[in-house]
Amino acid sequence: MGVVDRRSSGAGVREPVEVAVIGLGGALVMFFAAAAAALAVKGNAPTAFWAAGSAVTGGLLGLLARPPGDTPNKPDVAAGVARELTNAAAARAATEEAAKHPDDPQAKQALQDVVNRGVLLMDQTAGVRPMTALTVAAAAQAAATDVAQAHRSAAVVAAPTTPGQSAVLEAAATGAEQETLAAATSGVTTAAASPSSPTPRHTGLVLFLVFAVLLVLAIVLASGGIGVSHGFGTGAMDNLTKTVVSLASAAGSGLIGLYVPSKAGAGSGSGSG
Repeated sequence: MGVVDRRSSGAGVREPVEVAVIGLGGALVMFFAAAAAALAVKGNAPTAFWAAGSAVTGGLLGLLARPPGDTPNKPDVAAGVARELTNAAAARAATEEAAKHPDDPQAKQALQDVVNRGVLLMDQTAGVRPMTALTVAAAAQAAATDVAQAHRSAAVVAAPTTPGQSAVLEAAATGAEQETLAAATSGVTTAAASPSSPTPRHTGLVLFLVFAVLLVLAIVLASGGIGVSHGFGTGAMDNLTKTVVSLASAAGSGLIGLYVPSKAGAGSGSGSG
């Protein structure tokens, strides 16, 4: 019976934002290919074409940017990673021990209990201690210790009916305890690499104002509200209209993408899981 690390248990299952980024990235590649073909054949492309490409670009950039004011709390990040790695160590040790008892159904059940306990610990212990009040190193160590103690307690209070069951529970507890230092160190390292500065909160307002101005200007230009002056040809006016419409599309879709809830902004405090 195999055990999958909780970090990889979602392999193949992508977050909606990730799917959107992949889709927009593919659409952008297709846009550039189509733009090259249109320019080669016709020497130009309609305004709507450039607007669509700009909208895709703006949306992609908006999704990739962090939401304004969104910064992961470093103690929570460190605690989440440490908690996750300690649980993974317990599951690995239990899996190896269960493999030594292939004919013991209670050993297999004990392994499943270890895995289930790890999932519960990831969900329930995130708020047991006020990690934000601790230093990054203290938060990581506290989280790893909490998980190790939970697995040890389970091994102590259990009433195993077979040697295999007892061995699996003991292996999980020992594996978690031996991993606490390395898990805490990894948590600190990951927290140190996490973003420190959020996107400025006024970014959204500035982008909205830019979008509003460009949208009004695009409507005026497209409707012919601004006449062609002497020395400023119709072709130049058409190019200006395309440019403004494209920029308005990019700003609008970028504004939407910027405020789409992301996994990074929603759950870093609970362990990156």
